[in-house]
Amino acid sequence: MKKILIIYPHNFLEHSSGINTRYYQLALYFKSRGIQIDFFGVENFFEDKKWDRDKILAKNMLNELYVYDFKNNKTREQVVAEHKENLRKKTLTYRIKHRISRRLKKIFVPLINSKPSKPEFPKINVLEELPNYAFEGMQDELKHITEKTKYDFVLIGYVYWADLINESNLKNTLKIVDVNDFCTLQHFYHNYGNIKIGALLEEEIKRINLFDVALCISDDERWFFSQFANKPSYYFIPQFFKKQPITFTHNFRFDILFIGSDNIHNQVSIKWFFERVYPLLTNKYTICIIGKITDYVGEYPDLTKIKFVNNLTEIYNQVKISICPMLQGSGMKIKVVEALSYGKPVVCTNKGVDGFNQKRNNGCSVTDEPVEFAGFIDKLIADTKFYHHQRELAISFFQNHLEQSVVGKELDKVFSVEEVDNHTLI
Repeated sequence: MKKILIIYPHNFLEHSSGINTRYYQLALYFKSRGIQIDFFGVENFFEDKKWDRDKILAKNMLNELYVYDFKNNKTREQVVAEHKENLRKKTLTYRIKHRISRRLKKIFVPLINSKPSKPEFPKINVLEELPNYAFEGMQDELKHITEKTKYDFVLIGYVYWADLINESNLKNTLKIVDVNDFCTLQHFYHNYGNIKIGALLEEEIKRINLFDVALCISDDERWFFSQFANKPSYYFIPQFFKKQPITFTHNFRFDILFIGSDNIHNQVSIKWFFERVYPLLTNKYTICIIGKITDYVGEYPDLTKIKFVNNLTEIYNQVKISICPMLQGSGMKIKVVEALSYGKPVVCTNKGVDGFNQKRNNGCSVTDEPVEFAGFIDKLIADTKFYHHQRELAISFFQNHLEQSVVGKELDKVFSVEEVDNHTLI
C-alpha cells in the first residue's frame, strides 16, 4: 500500500471553508486509490482551537494524525529547557530575587515614564518577506515522523511550509506542492498593497521550484508559475466534486444563493453586492446566504441567513441561481464549482471564473458592472429560455472539466495508481 503524508494547517474535516472542501475531496481520492493517508496539521494557526484527535481518527479518513502547536515554535530540546526553567522559577532563591526586582521596578519605572516623550507618527508597515512557517520545532517533529514511517509521497498545502521538504528522510519521496493560492497576491490584498511585490514573488517562485510536482487549482496560475519555476511537473487539478443530482422544478424556495466563510474577500464581496447591486434589482427576490459570512450581512426583506447546514444538497434543490460577486482573491472559487455541480447557473464577477480553463460557455454570466450584474440576475429569474440555456452550459462544463472522475484521471498521472476494486470516488 502506498503512503502519503499531507502537511496542511487546517482540519479539513470541519468543512468550514472552500479550501477545506478541496482537501476533503483529495482525501476521498486517495482513499479510493488505496493510498494510506497520514496527516500533519497545525493547531492554533489562525484561531485558538485544539484538534480532537479521537474524533478525527474515528471518521476513518486518516491512518495517523500529527498536530504541531503553532504557538510553540520550539524544538523538543527548547521545550525541555523551558520546563527546567519553570522548575527553577519555583525555587525559594528565585522568588526572593524576583520580589526584590519587582519592587525596584515599581519605584524607578514611573520616574522614567514621567519624562515627556516625542510625538510618534503612524507608520505604514510594508511586508518585505514571504512568511516562512517551517519552524525549527516543526522540522524537528517531522524528522521524528519520517523516522518511523517511509512515505511514497508528501503533499504540502502551502509554500509557507516548503522548507520542510529538506528533511533528509524525504530524499526518496515524491515531493508535491498544492498551489491552491497565489500567496503573493493574497498578501497584496490583506496588506492593502503594502508589500514588496518583487521580493515576495521571487521567494514564492523559489519555493515552488523546490518540489518535484506542482498541483495547480487554477489553470491561470499553472501557466504563470510554470514560466518561472521550471523544476516541477505541473498538473491542472481544479476543484472537483462528484456529479450531484440535478433537480428540475419551477417551484424554488429561494431565488438567489450565496455561500461563504467570513474571510476578507467574502466580506468585501457581499458588501459590494448589497450596496451596489441589490438596489438595482427589479424585484425583491428571496435570497439565502449560508456560512460565517452571515455575521457581516444586515437585515433585508426576504433574506434568510443560515450560519451552518448539514446537507447542502437540500439547499441547492431549493434555489434557482447562485451568485459570486468576488472582487478579489486567487485560485479558484470553490463556491462556483459547487453550484455548477448541481446545475445551477451562476452570476459572478470576472474573479468568479478565475482558474477555469474555459472562461465562456460554462454556465456563468460574468460582469464586474453592478448594473449588468443585476440585469443578469433579473434575466435568469424571469427569462425561462435563457435560464435553461445557462443551466445546460453549467451541467456540460462541469461534467467535462470538473467532475471527480475527470480530474481523478489527471491525479492518476501523478500518483500512478488505479481505482481500488473499480470503485469510483465516494
